[in-house]
Amino acid sequence: MVNIYYYQFEGGAYDALKSSLEIDGVGLEPTRHIDEKTNVLKYYKCPAWSHLTKREFTVYAPRDLTLEFDYENQTINSPNLVGLFDRFVLPIKDWHIHPTIQLFIPKIMMWTDAKNIWVEQKDTGLTALNNNFNLISGRWNLSQWERPLSFAVDIVDRDKPLIIKRGDPIYRVAFYQENNLMQEYRLVKSKPTQERIDMGEKRVNLKNLIPHLSKTLMFGDRPQCPIKFLQ
Repeated sequence: MVNIYYYQFEGGAYDALKSSLEIDGVGLEPTRHIDEKTNVLKYYKCPAWSHLTKREFTVYAPRDLTLEFDYENQTINSPNLVGLFDRFVLPIKDWHIHPTIQLFIPKIMMWTDAKNIWVEQKDTGLTALNNNFNLISGRWNLSQWERPLSFAVDIVDRDKPLIIKRGDPIYRVAFYQENNLMQEYRLVKSKPTQERIDMGEKRVNLKNLIPHLSKTLMFGDRPQCPIKFLQ
């Protein structure tokens, strides 16, 4: 069993280690996907399904968030983020191409002492219907490149707002170990050091400072996928 340590906080320029999301009952803790289902479901005992869902964890929204889009004037209205918009939302840059938003509520710092652990951020399959967005997924070597998770989304229906309610599932994280897909994982709530938070933020900002260098440092000469036949 591999321990994956995590700490939730909000976006913005402030002391991440003083986040209100650390208070019990304020931040909503991730849950293991298989534990969200009842064992009376016909597919619950399917070994392929259970192998997947034992290694996936669902992340939940800690607060309500509404984004209303005006494409003609290229503006976003957020009635429940007054005074907080710049802290939690990175707005659209290419309005004429496709509306893509980066959200920073919550941010999650994850780390592990184990070697060769990969993390994948993936869609729940329900947000397009319930919240009007699809997650932009990604995967990287967590053992090699610790950094906080935020989440980026594509808007599904341009004529409707993005609406997230507290407690809504917003994405899942899955874990893999190179050459050992039978490995199992446990999420452990823990408080990181300030040094770990600072280094994580530096790694996130690297892609803006020197484009493409973060990819080299994240992957180097290593395979970019732990599943051999997908490389």
